[in-house]
Amino acid sequence: MSSIDIADIKMQAWFKSLSNVEQAEVLLDAQGLDELDRGESVDLEDVLEEARTIVSAARPTTNF
Repeated sequence: MSSIDIADIKMQAWFKSLSNVEQAEVLLDAQGLDELDRGESVDLEDVLEEARTIVSAARPTTNF
């Protein structure tokens, strides 16, 4: 058995020891990392600017 096989077995045992919620979080993290590796990301500044625009538009235009 190679060291990679042993590492895989240990990783599988660790993963199985997690709760369903923890397993889901690990899988979501892995998916996110895969997206980043493929270049499927959005610049944080672009997201923040869009959020600022939405918040500004939602503010009341009259003062009480």
